[in-house]
Amino acid sequence: MNSQEILTVIRMMIDEPTAQSWTDADLYRHMNTAHQGICDELIGAGEGYFRRAKLVSFVANTDTYALPENLAKIDRIERADGSEPTEVEPITLAQEEEFRNDNLLRTGTKREGYIIEGENIRYVPTPTSAITNALRIRYTKQQPQIHSGNPTASTATTVTFAVSPTRGVLTPIDDAYEGWNFHNVTTGERRKITAYVTSTREATVAAWTVNPLVTDVYALVPEMAERWHHLIAEKAAILARISKYDEAQDLEAIYAPDYLNFKDAIKPRQQQRPRRVVYVEP
Repeated sequence: MNSQEILTVIRMMIDEPTAQSWTDADLYRHMNTAHQGICDELIGAGEGYFRRAKLVSFVANTDTYALPENLAKIDRIERADGSEPTEVEPITLAQEEEFRNDNLLRTGTKREGYIIEGENIRYVPTPTSAITNALRIRYTKQQPQIHSGNPTASTATTVTFAVSPTRGVLTPIDDAYEGWNFHNVTTGERRKITAYVTSTREATVAAWTVNPLVTDVYALVPEMAERWHHLIAEKAAILARISKYDEAQDLEAIYAPDYLNFKDAIKPRQQQRPRRVVYVEP
């Protein structure tokens, strides 16, 4: 579902087809809260949802390198310049001295590690030479805010988001919307976003059949599997009802079994019941 379709479901659930007690802005706010909560559940499942990778090149005598701006958590950092990737050890500041001393005693291959410092990693030991694509950071991507509006420009393979969306807000992070779908509600065309530049608000997509016009209306489709989009609407409806009336038992009764099914579906593989294969000799 795109965000406008999710909004329609929310309004159906709260029995308010047109804005009266809740504005569209109110419901988009609850939609974004619900969406973020469900994404956090997916990320917590540890099954690679929203996983991305970024290559980092070493600069000689430089130990500090920026983490991806849209990072939610680091999954693994590895050397990417060898024949096979090798994991780099995460270490704490308290472990650094012991780590360096251990390397002084080594006559062969030195240990390599990284320390997280704010929005950067500090590499230990400091690289002494420049190496292209030395590291691969495998990470889970932070999910952006849902919004809809009117495009301000387009080309054969790009579209520029609204400066101020009609509903919802923009997330000002490069590649925030990579992996989402742009749905031109006016024409019905839908394209996956492969890159996003926040300074220009420009999203890159596969070629349009008809370029979006500034009078068209667009709505974004969240990256999570569409079979779970109804959970965004259900949870947002609950949040909206509680915000006004402090109760939503009827809506919670709808959401509860759907949420349990969702939780069961995203269980990490290692927590699922082991299965046995029995060999029967012929």
